[in-house]
Amino acid sequence: MITTIDDDTNGFRLNLIPMALSSSDMSSRSLLEATLALASFHIGREEDALKHKVQAIKLLSDSFRSTTEQNRIAQFSTCMMLCVYSVFDSSDTTWNLHLQGAKSVIEAFSRLDRSDPSMAFMVHWLKYHDVFSVYSHRAEPSYTATDKNPELIMTLPESTAYNQQIIGLLGCSPELLGLISNINQLRTWLQTTNPPSARGAALPHLLRIRKRLLHLKQEILVRPGETSGAISHTRITLTAELYRIAALLYLFQVFALLPSTHTQIATLSSATTSQAHPSTLSSSPPSTSSSSAVWWNTSLVGSEDIANIVRQGLAVLDQLEICTSPWPLFIVACNVSDDADRIKMVGIIEAGGRARRVGNYQVVGSLVQAVWKRQDLAANERGEKGGLVVVDWRDLIEEGEMMPSFI
Repeated sequence: MITTIDDDTNGFRLNLIPMALSSSDMSSRSLLEATLALASFHIGREEDALKHKVQAIKLLSDSFRSTTEQNRIAQFSTCMMLCVYSVFDSSDTTWNLHLQGAKSVIEAFSRLDRSDPSMAFMVHWLKYHDVFSVYSHRAEPSYTATDKNPELIMTLPESTAYNQQIIGLLGCSPELLGLISNINQLRTWLQTTNPPSARGAALPHLLRIRKRLLHLKQEILVRPGETSGAISHTRITLTAELYRIAALLYLFQVFALLPSTHTQIATLSSATTSQAHPSTLSSSPPSTSSSSAVWWNTSLVGSEDIANIVRQGLAVLDQLEICTSPWPLFIVACNVSDDADRIKMVGIIEAGGRARRVGNYQVVGSLVQAVWKRQDLAANERGEKGGLVVVDWRDLIEEGEMMPSFI
């Protein structure tokens, strides 16, 4: 349940398992134990899972201290597998710690390591976790209060045939994952840039990303092999489209961080009304109703426009028997305001949690309902109709508490 395409690109089956079984060194044994921990937890054998996890951590630690053994690829894979385990087990709060460990290990890869055939899989695996880790965490400035605001430099992913291919590990294309990473960068920059009047520099980048998302192509390229599992082209396509819809909704949330100046409004209005997509933006500033809720009047982001995109997301979810992708599911759910649709979303989240047996579904479900409550309270306080309340869900997490993972 951690890849949507089980073909000859499935690194979990074709790279990790052989690596775990082909050597008796501590790094490979730690990977085997981490894999057994994840498998045991998935089938409900939690005590066995805990034993395997503890052994994996011990062997991994020993391998780092060893002066004769440095199987960096196996060490990296163990860190990543422990990260996945931590997401599966909601009582384990160390997923980001293991992710940061994996990032440190991959930086120490030798030239030989980087030429390994499994490297493409490893890079995608790390990128996926890293992008959604950034999404999960609050924006932190990388400069002191006395520094000038950092210049906003952004490179969008290339729209090549390779980048348009849907990767089973990602659930979408590398191009789309790269655009989500760009939105993360803009959110961080906008939330840490002062004074607010300086934030207008983000507008051209937001509009470029919006155009790319509206016209994004994601292609299926299956490489079947003798050991390939069942492959559903429909499910692959729907999952990738759900990620695209969620990315658009996330982008609109970041739009709300822009300051309200007539120049930006005019640019926004003229640049977006030319698009023939139901998510067309219109023109007037947002205002803040609390530290964690932003009110979008229909003059800034039309409620009908957002509603159309949400309906597209709901239509995709209706066609998916089970949604095993927490991030787009969470994004769509947070934009649902109708009671009947909210009830439906609760059922979809619960069904996904039962099927995937991943602890973060419970966390996501609770967080969605907390967002709905905050939205309803903010709407009642304003006493206005026809608007949208955007809640920064990160403000609902107590300081020091674990941030949820959306992988």
